[in-house]
Order: sequence, then C-alpha cells, then structure tokens
Amino acid sequence: MKLYPFLTALFLSCICLTANEIDITQPLRIEQLMPREGLFAVLAVEPALPKDFVALSKNLEVDHMDQEVDYMDWVYWGSEKVLKAYFKDENNLTEPILRVKLIPAMEHCKNGRFDQQALINSMTQVSRGRVPSIEFGKWGFYPYCMMSNLVDDKLHLAYVDLNDRDSGGLFFELLMPNKPEAKATALQLWNDFFHQTQQLPEPLFLKAQGQEIHPGYTIVNVAGRKIKVIAEKRKSDKKIQWMAIPQNQATELKTKKVFKTLMGCKWHHGEPILKIEGTYIIEKGWVNLDMTTSVLIKEVDEFTSVPLQKNVVLNQL
Repeated sequence: MKLYPFLTALFLSCICLTANEIDITQPLRIEQLMPREGLFAVLAVEPALPKDFVALSKNLEVDHMDQEVDYMDWVYWGSEKVLKAYFKDENNLTEPILRVKLIPAMEHCKNGRFDQQALINSMTQVSRGRVPSIEFGKWGFYPYCMMSNLVDDKLHLAYVDLNDRDSGGLFFELLMPNKPEAKATALQLWNDFFHQTQQLPEPLFLKAQGQEIHPGYTIVNVAGRKIKVIAEKRKSDKKIQWMAIPQNQATELKTKKVFKTLMGCKWHHGEPILKIEGTYIIEKGWVNLDMTTSVLIKEVDEFTSVPLQKNVVLNQL
C-alpha cells in the first residue's frame, strides 16, 4: 500500500478557450493516459499525440488500487503494439515513444515560473562541455522546459510543472529507434507534443482536476472514487440543502466549512455556488484529500429526497 501526502485542491480561475457548448460528460484523452486511480495530479490538457497512444507500465506490481500504471516509476506512452514489443526487448523499438514519471518539484521552478538562467547554468554544469539547448514554454497553467544536447544528441528530456507544491511535476524523455532515419520522425513527435498541446477549456479543466460541474450537482473524482455533491435552493423559503452521496461505502466526506458565494470562472461567471471545504477519505484513510468542492446551486420547488445511508451527508443552510 502506498502513502500519499495530504493535498489541497484549489478551485482555479483559469484563462482558457471558450467554454460554450462543451459536453462536460465527454471522456478526457488525458485521463486515458493518466487514469485517476491512485493519482491526484492529473495534467488538465489536450495532449497533441497520435490517437493510438496508450499508457503502460513496464514492471507494474498490482497494488491496493489495481492500477494499470504507476507514475511513481516510468510510464510509457506509445501504441500498444510498439510498447509491448519494446518491453520484451528494448532493441525491438520500431517507432518513437515517450516515457514519463512524477518527480518532486524542480527547484528552479516556483509559483508557475522558471528561473531560466539558473536552470541553464545548472544544465551547463552537467552537459560535459556541451552547450545545452533549453526551450521554455507553457501549456496555459503549466510551465515546461525542453532540454537537449546535454550529454549526447540523442537525449531529449523535458519537465512540466504541475503548479502545485505538493504534486511536483512530470519528467518526460523521448525514446527513439536506434536507426539514423528515425530521428526526424522522433523529433517531430517530440516537438508537436510540446508545441501543440493545449490546456483544456474551463469546464473540462475543472473536470480533469476532479470536479465535473453540472447545474445543481458536481461529480467529485478522488483517486478514481466518485462522490455526487448536490446543492439546491427551495423557491418557497430560499433554504439551501446540500448532500454528498459517495459511490460506495468505502468513501466519505468530512466537512469543515460550507458557504455560499459566486462563481469566479468565466464559465457560469457570477452564478451562485456552494463551496464545501472538507476532507475526502478513501478506504478508511488510505487516501485523505483536502478539497474545496464547488457546486452550482439549482432552484427547485422541492428538495430532492435521498434515502439516508451510511456515509451520505445531508445538511441545510
């Protein structure tokens, strides 16, 4: 069983693409590569990668959450056929692939910004006399740096900061077939990934962060466990009722503070929302996640009736 730190999930005011007419129930491509089971810090982007790319771990020991990938070690992104052949024999690599893992936050990146000169100086010291090539960029909320020409011209690395001190960042490496003619294709994949990947528009960004927000309710996703949080305002007396309904009895919410405010994002901007500060507890403490949940308040004639059962939270304001 793995231990994870307590995390504080912030409800973010993001600068993104227009959110009109977006189907927020659609599956997210990034969650296919970074499934939420056992993972909190999902990268909220639309990755510019081939459609057949999947995520596989090479030597995964099945753990308590039955994960398919483990980002505490290298996870490989590529077509399933290519990855499985590579796992059997690394000399069998026929197409370029990426590998990625979670690492502690890079000391040269703080508050969403790189100390560019300090990073260049640091990389120069380890590049054995070479002049390293370092490129900085951003996927909206997420700053990144691409590094090459460090110890040889085949090594291409990148760091993407998750802009969360508790979550660290993602460390990427490009792996290419050992054939000179494969280099151009590999570099095209690498450059397209970093230059064309975009942050998700607001409603999908929030979904990737674990909150799929609908009028009147929010589906919270914590390490693959889902909780439906409902907020309603009765027209007759203006009372507000909210409830949290876990997907299963192994999940519960312990609340600390509940208050009404207005939506700060551009999406549904200025609409009344209920904010619920609390801790989501999974599997009797296997995961303890501090989170502020936001729910768009829906006006109703009568409150929704939900049969009370273990771990269901029901309150009125």
